[in-house]
Amino acid sequence: MKPFRFLFAILIFIVSLPTSAQIKSYDFNILAHGNFGFGTVNNKLDPNYNVNINNTDLFLKYRITYRLGLATGIGINRISGNGFKAKDYFFHERITLKLPISIILDYTITDHFSVVPNIGIYAQNILKDRFQLESSTIKNVYSGWNMGAQLGIGLTYKINRTYQIGLNYALQQDFTFFQPNGNQNFNTSNKQLIGSINMIGLLMVITL
Repeated sequence: MKPFRFLFAILIFIVSLPTSAQIKSYDFNILAHGNFGFGTVNNKLDPNYNVNINNTDLFLKYRITYRLGLATGIGINRISGNGFKAKDYFFHERITLKLPISIILDYTITDHFSVVPNIGIYAQNILKDRFQLESSTIKNVYSGWNMGAQLGIGLTYKINRTYQIGLNYALQQDFTFFQPNGNQNFNTSNKQLIGSINMIGLLMVITL
């Protein structure tokens, strides 16, 4: 949780910076993230294992003031990695649909560069869950919804009045568990969540 605390401290610092700008007229922005990174599958009963993650988020942001905006949207997470259960080694792949709600800030450094921190929560649902064992493939071991928190910071370059592009660093942490659905081919009572996700990627902002 230390990266979360560090990034949260940066966010608080940015919020506290003075600005001479007046409240801006309400508008809408579209933010798109494409990230990749790594995380850990935290199991209640079985050994934990590391996974790679690819993430895409699309937000619609309602800009309330010059600096503050509220956003919601849709995201897709794909995790993949190797683990083991008892004597069985497996390759695990999971795709989830994520529904986030975030507070997004926009602090202008120069005429062209801005810092874009964000913090929020999400609910996500498993779309695909597959365990590849040595001699078989088992699907739908886990299903349903869980919840978590995400925190990120981006640095953007303003191309023109409409488009900004940049880099994004993001953290994500589930705080509720996915439940096993009783698949008899992969019998388990183990609950799991995805923790300690660190990602870096590209960010685009489109002003509507």
